[in-house]
Amino acid sequence: MAEIKITATSGGGSTSLKGAASTSENSVFVLPNADGSAGQYLKTDGNKNLGWGTDQGGKILQVKSASQKDGQSTTADTTGASDALKFHTWGTLVTGLSLTLTPASVNSKILIMYDVALHSTTRYSGIGISRTPAGGTEVMTSAGNQSGSNRRRVAKMCPGNPSAGSYTDYEGAFTLAGTYLDDPFGGSGSVVDLTYKVYFGNIADNSGVHTTYVNTNSQQTSQDTDFSWVSISTLTLMEIES
Repeated sequence: MAEIKITATSGGGSTSLKGAASTSENSVFVLPNADGSAGQYLKTDGNKNLGWGTDQGGKILQVKSASQKDGQSTTADTTGASDALKFHTWGTLVTGLSLTLTPASVNSKILIMYDVALHSTTRYSGIGISRTPAGGTEVMTSAGNQSGSNRRRVAKMCPGNPSAGSYTDYEGAFTLAGTYLDDPFGGSGSVVDLTYKVYFGNIADNSGVHTTYVNTNSQQTSQDTDFSWVSISTLTLMEIES
């Protein structure tokens, strides 16, 4: 196998370029006429012309995941209140669904994947996902106004299984799952630790007492556990190179 050997200026070592082990072609590759930028790689146009290329990103730089299997509940008593959205600005933190990561760059995107099992005795329930930069202010990361009646909820559900009849306390359960691509730095500033949290709460459109459950339902503590269900809720973060 023929090779081109280039001897180092000092040290006695060398660098070699070897041809293919076996070929019937006479290949001539044209090198670029100038050096590329830092981090670029050598690429071909398919016609043996070589040039410098830039990585287009899209690599997964890190993955973090959290899960919660224990049941949890929150109750909102809006008796006597006027019709209004009763989902608090933040809601109640889902225990265990909190992750902190340090991005590699301000250009990175964070892919948020969530799967939260909810049950509600009455009316609506919903979840929200917040982001808190180290030393900064906690904000919700999904659509909607930061304050006011349009809370930044990523999803909501209405309880009750149409086929469950009088057993909605057992069977009326929903899994809220989805993805959201977050751009925490917008390509500027400095990298800081980011903490993401999942909240849940009631979205009642009339007065009364409303309870929302995570990973369980209103009958889980009774003798009827044979008909009840349990689940696992998860939060996964993926840093994507931009």
